[in-house]
Amino acid sequence: AGVVDHYLNPNDYTKKAEGGASKVADTSFGGNAMMEWPKIYTKRWEEGGVYHFRCSDTPQDESWECWSNYDRLNNQIDHFYTPIYFGSNVSSKLRSISGQANMVNQNATTEINYAKANGSDWYTEVLADRLLIQDLLVMMGKSTDCQTVFGSGRSNASSFVNTGTMNSRGMFWGSNNGTDGVKVFGMEHLWGNMLRRIAGWLNVNGTQKVKLTRGTHDGSTATDYNTDGNGYISVSGATFSGSYGGYISSMKTEAYGRIPVTASGSSSTFEADGLWYTNANITYAFVGGTLADDLQCGPFCANMSNGPSHSDSYRSTALSCKPLATA
Repeated sequence: AGVVDHYLNPNDYTKKAEGGASKVADTSFGGNAMMEWPKIYTKRWEEGGVYHFRCSDTPQDESWECWSNYDRLNNQIDHFYTPIYFGSNVSSKLRSISGQANMVNQNATTEINYAKANGSDWYTEVLADRLLIQDLLVMMGKSTDCQTVFGSGRSNASSFVNTGTMNSRGMFWGSNNGTDGVKVFGMEHLWGNMLRRIAGWLNVNGTQKVKLTRGTHDGSTATDYNTDGNGYISVSGATFSGSYGGYISSMKTEAYGRIPVTASGSSSTFEADGLWYTNANITYAFVGGTLADDLQCGPFCANMSNGPSHSDSYRSTALSCKPLATA
């Protein structure tokens, strides 16, 4: 219900922080294994061709925003939650639980319904959180080539791995062997293994459309996320171009983060991650890359080539939670 039951030992998720066994693998337990984030205000801008990102726990002026820290009623919240694990289907409910098979072969509507089965404050992963994590990783790693800095992820493997394989890997861990996976901010496989479908980002016949908050605080007119982009914010000058499946070579800077535009780069330049797209219909964002995408995986990797009805065994989604603000 959006209330913390217990905290996990950061070096062994099977244990509670204060000792004893955790519920991280208990499917009968009503909760999910999530990462708790504080209020993070950001300011982003581009000047002279240089992208600037600042973050703080307090706003420096009225232009700073905490996009991830809004509930569905447009109120600021002290904490928001992202998934430790990729989503699993447990009795038609999307869960973040260790030791489970990844949920696959579901369309976006079913994924959303399964996420909301946890409660009204739950949804699939959302764009605002992904944009924040991208910028934090670049700031910490001092590079946009995050596979080199943090690990390649499970990006060159022959089979998927279930959830919980990195329970004892700490908060940040990675290798460059393409099979072990990567862990950042306590979340396993944030890129690689499987594509993750995220809400709030669509390409509608060549116009990228975004929604940063579930309510309308972001200036959108849609009162919730949707699968067609109606009421979303149109991103001007951001029609996809370049090679299908190429590497990102240019991004559009907005106050809420950077959106990929052109795929004419390489595995060691610019954002160094892959971009797949079509401008011919409505597509719903997948991010991160799969076990077969090799150096195209990464936090910036985006697949904008499939509609919300698409499903297969290489992609699905994971949870997010933004509890209502307390009175």
